[in-house]
Amino acid sequence: TGDPEGNMAGPWVWRLMPYLDFDFDVMLGYLGDEGGKIDTRRRALDIRRQPAFAYNSIFVGGWWYGPREYWYKNAKRLDTDERISVVSRTQGSIRNPSRLVTCTSAASRTPGVQKYNAVRDDFDGTYSVLPPIMGRHRVWGLADDPNYAAASDVIQLQAVDWFTEFEESGCPFAIPIGRSNAKASVLFADGHADDRFTSTLTDMRHWADAADGRNFMFDR
Repeated sequence: TGDPEGNMAGPWVWRLMPYLDFDFDVMLGYLGDEGGKIDTRRRALDIRRQPAFAYNSIFVGGWWYGPREYWYKNAKRLDTDERISVVSRTQGSIRNPSRLVTCTSAASRTPGVQKYNAVRDDFDGTYSVLPPIMGRHRVWGLADDPNYAAASDVIQLQAVDWFTEFEESGCPFAIPIGRSNAKASVLFADGHADDRFTSTLTDMRHWADAADGRNFMFDR
């Protein structure tokens, strides 16, 4: 109700909340607000738009824009033009669950060439996170800037005019980010959780189970 984007209970966050007993700290604790159970009426939009963890929806389950259509459904290899399945539709189809990212701490940003330190508690969370490469396009990577401390990853966003298509289907422009320390908190497809430096997450093998290399690219 009152949400100009329509159904507030649509994203995965709402489906997960009953299993977490609507615990505030798990999904919204990073905001520094009160703990305990979430007031679902007052914080409904925050739950939907700004959870602490974002879902790798592009390659795990798929980003759907119709009853039978999702992004990269008809992906092809760059070198052979052979059809390739880059989206893991079921848990049983995942060959490398211990390295595949399901969810990670993330922040919603604005597309364009910008730099962000990976340790930022004040960035808004979001419900979906982007991989470093989408198709032929580099989305984000590490900035090569000697003015930043080597111990802290700095993320540089790329100019992405092509992202308009994703925005129109409701996909946020979001990147993995560390909050309480320099590492992102990651939930993997096999159910284990761990912290990872952003530099580690630039490897596409953490995002797409079909990826055969760090800089895996393909055609739509």
